[in-house]
Amino acid sequence: WIAFAEPFDQLAGRDVLILHGTEDRWTDPDASRTYGDAAAGIGARVSYIAIEGGKHSMLQQPGFWHRVSAQYVASILPGLAPAAQSGTGPTANLVQDAVRGDLRATVSPA
Repeated sequence: WIAFAEPFDQLAGRDVLILHGTEDRWTDPDASRTYGDAAAGIGARVSYIAIEGGKHSMLQQPGFWHRVSAQYVASILPGLAPAAQSGTGPTANLVQDAVRGDLRATVSPA
């Protein structure tokens, strides 16, 4: 999640994954998506994944949150990327789409 008015200029040319629960009542999922769009506008490779039913604390489906974020990071790190991108299954496919940037998806981690 992204707090209101977070700076984004430092993200130009970088890979960014934003995960945000659709049921978050502390921070606005639309604000996170807007932030991602602004960062993409200055050259960041941004993907935004809305987690259906997810709340602010990410305590529901913690394994899903962890798998997606960890696989994403491994997929963009030099040396780890080939092994991380060779995974299979729904989470691996989602991450592979996210690594390419410009992914806007809503997923149900059930």
